[in-house]
Amino acid sequence: MLRAPDLVGCALDDRYELLAPIGEGAFGWVYEGRDRRLARAVAVKVIKPWWADDGEWVQRFEREAQMLARVNDPGIVQIYEVGESGGHRSARERVAVLSRGQVQRLSLARALLHSPHHLLLDEPDTGLDQKGRDLVEALLAEHTAHGGTILFTTHQLERALQLSDSIIMLNKGRIVFQQKTVNLELDKVQRTYQEVT
Repeated sequence: MLRAPDLVGCALDDRYELLAPIGEGAFGWVYEGRDRRLARAVAVKVIKPWWADDGEWVQRFEREAQMLARVNDPGIVQIYEVGESGGHRSARERVAVLSRGQVQRLSLARALLHSPHHLLLDEPDTGLDQKGRDLVEALLAEHTAHGGTILFTTHQLERALQLSDSIIMLNKGRIVFQQKTVNLELDKVQRTYQEVT
């Protein structure tokens, strides 16, 4: 099986420093990154080298990036740059640079795209501003209103209490607390969390 190169620690075009992988799909990896020139956090999508050699796929990728670059909406991912890196391990890596919050929005949109019944989300509002959090909350509410089920992880106890029907706490892979959120107070959740984790 072909594997994309691990680029953690590389800086594409000596600008986009790749800090840690945050996702992988069929076409590429998404890394948490840092734009050295503008001193801002970004996410960088690096296309797997064998896709970069497919001219038809490259054109599709570039058309999609151009289309998204024309859209200016807080619910749609913003593309900062698309290009080819003369990078450290491959001269054919194509990159699209997104903010961390934009990657979160894009990930949620991709998860909801096919109207799945069950959603599994890990810290769904990490990196989002208040507007982004409100958007996530509205999308999750709509999903459950249509009969969907959501299981999400978070360390934000107040958000868990607001958005959940039930709370489960784990310690070393074991359930140490489980309760419906109806009439459950935040202080109790916080005390319990401190005691069991």
